Amino acid sequence: MQVTDEQLHAWSHRGDPLQAWHTFTSIQWTLTKGLRDYDCDIYPQGSYGNGTNLEHDSDVDVVVALRSAFYSDTSELDENELAAYENCYTRDDVTWADFREVVGDILQKHYFSTSEGPKCTDVGRGLFRLTADVLVSVNFRYYQGFVSCQKQEFKEGVRFYHNATEIENYPKRHMAASRRKDRESGGRFKKVVRIAKNARNAAVKDDASRMEKTTAPSYYVESLLWNVPTDVYKKDHVTSYKCALTWLDGQRDHFGSFWYPHGMGKLFGAVKDKPWRQEDAALLLDELMAQLPRD
Repeated sequence: MQVTDEQLHAWSHRGDPLQAWHTFTSIQWTLTKGLRDYDCDIYPQGSYGNGTNLEHDSDVDVVVALRSAFYSDTSELDENELAAYENCYTRDDVTWADFREVVGDILQKHYFSTSEGPKCTDVGRGLFRLTADVLVSVNFRYYQGFVSCQKQEFKEGVRFYHNATEIENYPKRHMAASRRKDRESGGRFKKVVRIAKNARNAAVKDDASRMEKTTAPSYYVESLLWNVPTDVYKKDHVTSYKCALTWLDGQRDHFGSFWYPHGMGKLFGAVKDKPWRQEDAALLLDELMAQLPRD
């Protein structure tokens, strides 16, 4: 299938944020009240959090992170720094599994239509509410220096578990990087991301396409486009979309050097979670480019 510039422009529009906002604030209020005895951070992530949600295609992703305890990676600390770290903190008895059970109970009592997925607690759709995926996590710190309790350096993220495998992610860093990219591109980056996600959805529905629903998750689509230099997004969003695809087409042999927006790992590197394959990114690029009219 081929698409017109008018269609690409229509695909750049954001889905109605009001229903997504209502969904998030409902869950935030429920968890804030139910977890009043816990020190937690509750915030949106994913398409709604990044402002790239689509019409008729977006649920709401919510992070609830325990802050009173944290997991850490201290592998970069030297012997003196590690000793200072161990003198500053003691082990907490609260675990991720304990906290997830508490959060799950609160959501079940309030919404009834919940289920435990492999990573998230799924909250079903309501009358004015979208479906939501609630990621229960504990704060995580990747330490890069430690002098004292008052002077320490770390990158903050979250940790959760999937099939007994510990997974770290950095949703706040990812969202901050995406906001910065959008601001520096004059507001065109997120429009291009929405065009690409809609184009991907159209390809999945196309019987002639090799794309499947699992080929290019939205998180990876946004991360791929984040690696495109900001000056490529210098024209209107439709032209910028085409220029971004052209730039990526010329970088196929260099996909292995691409980073996640949060800066804590390579986009196609070894990860504990399910990695994205360069072949799938190439297939996505093939399908999106095939939709563009031939000059």
